[in-house]
Amino acid sequence: MRLPLAPAAQERLFQIIDALDALGCRCVLVGGLVPPLLLEALDPEGFAEASDPRVTRDCDLAVRIAMEGESELDRTHAQLSALGMERRASENQFRWRDPVGLHLDLVPVPAGIEAGDPRAVSLAREFVQRDTALFFRGYELALSDRVEVHLEDASRTLQIAGLVSLLAMKLQAWTDRRIERRRDARDVAWLLRYLSPGLAAEHLARGHALRPDLVVEVLTRLRASFSDADHDGVSDYIREAYSNIAEAYCEKHRRAVVAAVAEVLRQVARGLPELELAR
Repeated sequence: MRLPLAPAAQERLFQIIDALDALGCRCVLVGGLVPPLLLEALDPEGFAEASDPRVTRDCDLAVRIAMEGESELDRTHAQLSALGMERRASENQFRWRDPVGLHLDLVPVPAGIEAGDPRAVSLAREFVQRDTALFFRGYELALSDRVEVHLEDASRTLQIAGLVSLLAMKLQAWTDRRIERRRDARDVAWLLRYLSPGLAAEHLARGHALRPDLVVEVLTRLRASFSDADHDGVSDYIREAYSNIAEAYCEKHRRAVVAAVAEVLRQVARGLPELELAR
């Protein structure tokens, strides 16, 4: 597996991850770099058949912040500054850059934030103005239920978000800001199109044992937006991935996504019959 980063940017990313690990801050890669890595890790045959994924060089890291308050968050930021990273709060509250070209969004995730822990919510509101329950949807699961991938060109491993957390994050981002976040609909459709439905259903069933609320949410949104050729999610996938392709050619891509999502929903319903929303 490979990251689509220049060698210097990749090396800097690993330096940051190692430095955060040394602080005791668990971190995991999320965002647009994850879908191809996750597909190759879970289903190498599906990855071999897949069309090219969306290209991005932006790195998104979720970092668990223990509830020691701002001091731990301050230590995290100080560590990035010590490594030569510059914070670009004016363009994005989480964005950091450095001269080697690494664009990093570092998202601190206070422990207990998705359960509504008052201390976690209070801390999060210091740097997130939106509804914290929605903003952090899936982040804590990503930190606890990670997938380890081996990067051949770097001779090391990397922790990435698992299927349920990634789908929850992508679907939430797309739902919040559909027009400007069509890339998230594209990532969801691309991943489920090429991932074996049986494997997808297996990971959703496993995720249900950990976070049933997230799995129900993911299934509901997939059914509402990706299970029919005219649904918004499918249309946004086509607009984002095939904007310059004839409509007749796009039709087969619409059908492929719809068939894949429908099969995932069918297999989840068979494995978890108690979930009416999966039917």
